[in-house]
Amino acid sequence: MTTTTGTDWQRWQTSWDRQQEWYMPDREERFRVMLDTVEAVAGPTPRVLDLACGTGSVSDRLLRRLPGPPVRAWTSTRRS
Repeated sequence: MTTTTGTDWQRWQTSWDRQQEWYMPDREERFRVMLDTVEAVAGPTPRVLDLACGTGSVSDRLLRRLPGPPVRAWTSTRRS
């Protein structure tokens, strides 16, 4: 199932990443270590469920690094 909202998610992702670089200069290194671990534990074609993915920072990098495996990303902004 694919859900689209008419929102340019890649533009939001790029904007978010640029803003976050100011707060976490080693952010990309953290992503690299995280994905190294996923690949070491699950192999080159893991099935990934990215819960509370926000803008999709982790999923985006995972898909660029390992374009074959299925990735499901889910987040919710619903307020209680």
